[in-house]
Amino acid sequence: MLKTRYWKPLTAFLIGLLAVLIATYLLATPSQKDTAQKAQQPVSTDQPLFSATLQTSYDSHCLSPTQADRPVWECYQIPTPGLFAHQAVQVRHDSGKQYKVLTFEDQNQTVFRFTPTQKGTWTFSNGDQIDINRDRPAYAKGFVTAKGNKWIRSATDEAFVPQFVMYDKPDLDAGLNEFVDGHGFTGFHVINLRDFLKNPSYFEAVVLKTYRRGGTTHFWIWGDDYRKLTPSTYDVDVDLLYTEIAARLAPLPGWSLGYGFDLFEWSSAKEIENFRAQLRRNCSYHHLIGGRGHKSQYREISSKLDYAAWEWLKPSYTDYREHIEQANGRPTFSEDRFRIWPSKNRPNRAYDPELTLQGLWNSAMAGGVANIWGHQPNKKQQFSAPYLNKATIKTYSTVINQSFTADMEPDNSLITSSPKDPPAYCLKGGGKQALCYAPQTSSLQLNLESMELPIEAIAVDIRKAYEAIELSILDPAFSWQAPYESGWAIMLHTR
Repeated sequence: MLKTRYWKPLTAFLIGLLAVLIATYLLATPSQKDTAQKAQQPVSTDQPLFSATLQTSYDSHCLSPTQADRPVWECYQIPTPGLFAHQAVQVRHDSGKQYKVLTFEDQNQTVFRFTPTQKGTWTFSNGDQIDINRDRPAYAKGFVTAKGNKWIRSATDEAFVPQFVMYDKPDLDAGLNEFVDGHGFTGFHVINLRDFLKNPSYFEAVVLKTYRRGGTTHFWIWGDDYRKLTPSTYDVDVDLLYTEIAARLAPLPGWSLGYGFDLFEWSSAKEIENFRAQLRRNCSYHHLIGGRGHKSQYREISSKLDYAAWEWLKPSYTDYREHIEQANGRPTFSEDRFRIWPSKNRPNRAYDPELTLQGLWNSAMAGGVANIWGHQPNKKQQFSAPYLNKATIKTYSTVINQSFTADMEPDNSLITSSPKDPPAYCLKGGGKQALCYAPQTSSLQLNLESMELPIEAIAVDIRKAYEAIELSILDPAFSWQAPYESGWAIMLHTR
C-alpha cells in the first residue's frame, strides 16, 4: 500500500490532469470535437448501403432524335458512328448559340447528349442536324443557375428555394411520388456520385425522373477522409469518373453538386476549383458547384465556387440571414443534413417535425437558403422515411412555389406582431407583391404603405393542409384577426 504522505500529491496531480483534459475539450473547435468523436467509432464504409441502387437497372433515357415531337429543354441522345469515346462535339443553333459536349460509349455505340435551349435547327460538328419543333413541356424548367443570391431555373427564369430530401432507395418512382409530389420537396439528395461508373443509369435516372416531375437533384461526390471516401482513398479512376460525368451527366438539366462533406479534413481550394474547371472544359452546360466550409464558421474551402455552403447546427432565421450576407452575392446552401433522429442520438443536432417546419419557413423567409432534410427513425438508414407532418410541409411548398420571386428581399417593416408572439417576417418584391409569415399568432398588423393599393391577399394556416382564405386590402394599415391561433402565411399582390 502507498504511504499516506503520497496520497495528497498523487490526488492533486490527478485532479490537475483532469482539469487540463476538460479545458482542452471545452476550448476545442467544433471540427476538433467532431474528429475526436469519429475516432471513437468503428471504421466502416458506406458502400453496402448503396448496393441495391447500384445493382438495379433503370430505363430512363434522353429523347430520340427520330421521334416526331421534339420539345425544347429536353435532353437528346445522338448516335455518332465513326467517333470514339470522349471526343468533343460542337452543337450549334442557327442563332449562333453553341455548346461543347463529349461522346461516350453506350450499349456498344458511340453517342453524345445535348439539351436544346431554343426551338429551330441545331447542327452538329459531324454534319448532322436536328430540328427542335415543340415548345417546352411544363415540367422542363431548365438548368439550375443563379441570379444574384437567388437559385434560378434557366428555362423559366423562376426563383426557387431548394429543399432536398435524403433518398437512396432503388424505387425512384415511389420516392418521387412520396417526397416530391406528396411532401413538396424539390428533389433528392444523393451522396455517392463517386460510384457513377458502377451504374451510370441510376444517377441519370435520378436526374431525369426528378426533372420530369419539375424538380432538381443535388449530389455529393466525395465524403470524409475518416471513411476513406476521398479521391485519394476511394477505389475509383478519378480522371475517368470526372470525364464520364462530363460526357453523360453534364448535358442533362436539373442538378447541382457539392464536392463532399468534411472537406476541411482533406481537400483544398485548388482541388475543388480544378474539378469545376475540368467539368466546364469538357462540357459547356454549366451546373452550380460548391464545397461545404468549416463547421460553424464562415470560412469557406474556396470562395471561387458557384454557391456558398455552410455547415451550421440548427440555424435560426437570424443565422440564415447571415448565411446569405456572408455569401457575397451568391446563392447560399446550409449544407448539413437536418434529420429527425431518435432522441438519444446526438440531441444537439436532432430535429423534430416542428423544428423541421420552422427551418423550412425560416430559410425561405431569410431570402432563399437551400437545405437537406431527412426523417430517420432508424439512424442506420441513409434514406428518409415519410414525415409525420407531411401535409404542413406540402403547404409550405405550395405557398413558396406560388409566391417566391427573384426580386424578393427581406422587409420585416411590413408586419408588426404582438409582443406575446414570436417574431414575424416578410419578403417583398418591388412594390407589387409580398409574402409574410407569422410562426404563431391570432392577429397581426400589416404596414403596406410601400405597396400599391388595392391589394389582394391570401392567408394560409401553415400547420394544416393548404387552404386559402381570401382577403381584400384597401387600407395600407391593415389589421387582421385570424379565425384561431396558429402559424399563418399571408401572400399579397397588387390587384
